[in-house]
Amino acid sequence: MSSSRSFGRAFGAVATVSLVAVVLAVGASARSLAAPNLLKNGGADLGEGVNDVNGIVTSIPGWTRSGSFTVVKYGAPGGFPELAVSKKIGGKVNFFAGGPSNPRSGATQVVDVSRFKSAIGAGKRMATLSGLLGGYASQEDSLTVTATFLSAAGKKLGVLKIGPVTAGQRKSETTFLQKSASKPVPKATRSILVKLTAARTSGSYNDGYADSLALRLAAT
Repeated sequence: MSSSRSFGRAFGAVATVSLVAVVLAVGASARSLAAPNLLKNGGADLGEGVNDVNGIVTSIPGWTRSGSFTVVKYGAPGGFPELAVSKKIGGKVNFFAGGPSNPRSGATQVVDVSRFKSAIGAGKRMATLSGLLGGYASQEDSLTVTATFLSAAGKKLGVLKIGPVTAGQRKSETTFLQKSASKPVPKATRSILVKLTAARTSGSYNDGYADSLALRLAAT
């Protein structure tokens, strides 16, 4: 067997393995996107949005708010993300924001996944947490999202996290970047606690932003 032929076969085997890995990854991503979004109001478009730097919405449908966490309209005066940003990232009318005069704020939502308990117990569900996360100009204010897997008794079984997005990653632009993370759902999971945490590092307004949040459980 010639060395060139051996190399060709070896290279072909490596290429085949690489192609299979890519196909499997694409397939897993497609299955995740096909699964329904279990979050209510992940895009902040159910309910009102404020139009100034001092406004705080009275409530956020689907979420329990803490601090001055709020919802803001794209294009609101005061340096917020413009309507052009919403169009570019696939947003709609509103986005989540940390809010005025606070260093730390947030919101939570509990997702009941007990209807999937048979598949989860068999190890046949993959969780994917995703969303658009952003901030203001060169400031390092940011927002993180965590999904904590809980048993029927409320025991913590594991965590998924996305964020924060840094000013450097945003190139000091007032915009959003897509982030996602996936892991198998722990077998005893019956609910998932999703928590948004906006953190301020400078200025008076907490400019941790988020939009298009999703939690999906795909079959594996």
